Amino acid sequence: MEGLEAVLVKIEDIPQIQGRFLAFSAPLVVLLKNGREFSRQARFIDFTRLKKDAEFILN
Repeated sequence: MEGLEAVLVKIEDIPQIQGRFLAFSAPLVVLLKNGREFSRQARFIDFTRLKKDAEFILN
């Protein structure tokens, strides 16, 4: 989606991310709005919800 920045992080490469986002399972998708966590999904990603959350952030 235009206007969103996506970042792929591997916990093995940056272990501090695990503590920062309490990432205990993969995959983990976290949406941030104004630097704060807005939405989180782990393990089983609901793409319909993810799209709705992303659209909400953009509007």
